[in-house]
Amino acid sequence: MHSRGLYLQTENESTIDILMVTPEGKEKWISSIDPVKDLLAAIEIDYEEYRWRIIQLQNLPLFQEKLDVKFSEYEELVNTARKIPKLIDKIDPVGAFVVRSRIELALQIPDDGTASFWIYSGQQIVEILMEPVLTQIRLRNIFEVTFGKTERNTQAERYDILRETYPELFLHYFKVKHLTAENDDMPFGKKLEYCINMLLELRLLELEMYFRQSKRIARCVHCWNYFVPKTKKETLYCDREWDDGKTCKQLGPNAQRRVDQHHDNALAAYEVLHKRMDARRERFMLRNQKMNTEFMLDINAYFDWSDAARQARMYYLDGKISAEEFIRRIDKYGELKDFTAQKTEQ
Repeated sequence: MHSRGLYLQTENESTIDILMVTPEGKEKWISSIDPVKDLLAAIEIDYEEYRWRIIQLQNLPLFQEKLDVKFSEYEELVNTARKIPKLIDKIDPVGAFVVRSRIELALQIPDDGTASFWIYSGQQIVEILMEPVLTQIRLRNIFEVTFGKTERNTQAERYDILRETYPELFLHYFKVKHLTAENDDMPFGKKLEYCINMLLELRLLELEMYFRQSKRIARCVHCWNYFVPKTKKETLYCDREWDDGKTCKQLGPNAQRRVDQHHDNALAAYEVLHKRMDARRERFMLRNQKMNTEFMLDINAYFDWSDAARQARMYYLDGKISAEEFIRRIDKYGELKDFTAQKTEQ
């Protein structure tokens, strides 16, 4: 019998089962998951509608500046927030479960009878709703560092890079127990059960399991997405198929030859902006009132820029848009006026 919470069970770490137990004690299983594929799927989840619904909560009466705060305004926030996880039930069932569970736990905090309590509780609920989105951002950062430009590194070297860049990730500990054996000969079998407190912990545990397997994550030079190569050889392109029926493996080499003919300032500009946007998003996450808002980027703005820039990069590599158009699409905030894109058209 499990208490409410999130559990991961595995016997060989190449396959996992996830158990979700609601506060009412209802169990839901997601079985036979490949942890590596689950990681790759997690960084590609489209939270756009979910994010915007959370942002809209800030416009509710509870968060407006005024002298009096009504309990009915708090109730409106709670009722609206409870509906939002439904948007990700299909694309991220574990994230939806975690959000629902944590909201119900937050609502159990005793009301001290002050209006400030309602505002504080409402803000806490909004932060809980953002957990899947913030977890994805952290996971993308981990992938960028660990797999972005390390295709020729060994797995041990990649792990050391991750540990050196994000030492705080290795402060997580997991409660684990051996499950009862299926026969009567042994007191327990090989299957382990991990108790997980946060969505990020699930992803970190899957990442640990990845590093104990022979599979290798690589980044496609063409579409900039991550994938698992079919062989152990260095693989630059994935097999993702696009609208024209062609794959990155077919499109990538020609695009790379065009780029390799010269030093490409347009792609250099992309790298410059990518680092700036990452830094501004990080400042937003750690924001305080003394910071200049011009040097911060909220979550929605960051995703809008990142997704559009990645697509523009691929179009540019394929020769579908010019260097000037590429720069125009990625330079949303007009920061590269003095950055000349030079590209020899073939």
